[in-house]
Amino acid sequence: FRRVLFRSNMLGLKLLHAGCSIKNLGGVERMCQFAQSHPADWVFQIGPSFTEMLGDPETVQERESKRRALWKIWEIQKVAFYSVDAIDLNPSLQAFLKTHETSQISLVSSNIVLKNGKLPFQPFWIKEFFGKKIAFLSFSEKPEKQSDASWKVEPLEVVFEQINKEIGSQTDVFYVLGALSPTSRS
Repeated sequence: FRRVLFRSNMLGLKLLHAGCSIKNLGGVERMCQFAQSHPADWVFQIGPSFTEMLGDPETVQERESKRRALWKIWEIQKVAFYSVDAIDLNPSLQAFLKTHETSQISLVSSNIVLKNGKLPFQPFWIKEFFGKKIAFLSFSEKPEKQSDASWKVEPLEVVFEQINKEIGSQTDVFYVLGALSPTSRS
């Protein structure tokens, strides 16, 4: 069987929410405490996390420092991959990648594409649970403001069909990640 999972738990995976890492809704300290008290075999993080929600840093260096610190915290928590959101790529894709360059965390985005058609990130992540192969897909919507023209967001439906043709026969379930509007979810 093959199913598309969207914010549901059809396989009985224990999905836990550790709090927001940016806004003061529990923050990094709560995430660290949660990770210590709830050890997990496998952890992933869903974006957006690297946005203007970080506040208005006075300098580029301050923004980069905050972003690098978040990567380090997630590495300590053993995050396997980060589901990139288009909003994370402001002010630019290069600035985002620069803060990630020393991180071991994989970057996944199914529908962010460079203008030349190449993929800047892994389009999916496949993991086996309970004898079932799950393909984790990461979709993003086109941001309201985009200052970097080196990339674009491809339509979700088109990309999903391409990925389904590529790996659909090798997986049992697609698990869709991303901060998507109700319209995009349907």
